[in-house]
Amino acid sequence: MIFFAVSNQMASTDYMTYGFALTVIFGGVIGFLKAGSFPSLIAGVLFGGLIAFGATQTSQNPKNILVVLVVSIILMIVMGTRFYKSGKFMPAGLVFVLSILNICRHLYNYKWK
Repeated sequence: MIFFAVSNQMASTDYMTYGFALTVIFGGVIGFLKAGSFPSLIAGVLFGGLIAFGATQTSQNPKNILVVLVVSIILMIVMGTRFYKSGKFMPAGLVFVLSILNICRHLYNYKWK
């Protein structure tokens, strides 16, 4: 009987954050292929990998948002600055907007779910 009362809330896979991670990785690869930018490749894989790691943590425990939150805030600041200076939506503006959405989503889930 105790077995059934242990937990009635199961964590689910955080597909949205995994999608954000893939977008960041893919953006770094595209930056490398189009412009030969090795720093874009390294940053894309590094930050995308960190977001994917954070997605693994939030998939296991939706309240474990620290990694996702920190990496998303860094991306929001860096890409927001690049978007402001260049005025080009792709890729900086897209990552800026996705970072803000990711931050808001995780803070909402942390606070109210």
